[in-house]
Amino acid sequence: MGSRESEPLASWKTWRLGAPEVGVEIVSDADDTERAFEQKLERYRQAGILEVVRFDPEDGERPLRLWDLFDGDLVERELGRPEALLCDALGLYWCVKQHATLGPVLRLSSDAAGQTLVPTPAEVERDAKEAALTERDDALGRVAELEAELRKR
Repeated sequence: MGSRESEPLASWKTWRLGAPEVGVEIVSDADDTERAFEQKLERYRQAGILEVVRFDPEDGERPLRLWDLFDGDLVERELGRPEALLCDALGLYWCVKQHATLGPVLRLSSDAAGQTLVPTPAEVERDAKEAALTERDDALGRVAELEAELRKR
């Protein structure tokens, strides 16, 4: 396999790797209370994580919340402007998009408006298959053109 950096991690161990720059929380039934999250937020602060992202797909008012480590404290961002959604560590923007079957999903985008999404592995695979089919169709069309041209001779 490749270098350690390219290998997927089962879990991040801060005592081995240091604090990650970004921590992402997807709310589940086990930790959907504000008190449970406040405890997690404190652990993120103690670990020195620079940005914390909390995504709650069932929160219709604030599904996405962001915090930054500032002077040793995690301070929640005001998300009123698109620029506030920038993840400094990734150089991408957080956004919430509606998925046909999953409902609201957390995504990353290269633009503040959330128009140019970073593709998921499934989207990359789908796009590659579509490109291969298009290439095949183009090649078959060219073959048909050449055959027609040969028949004219």
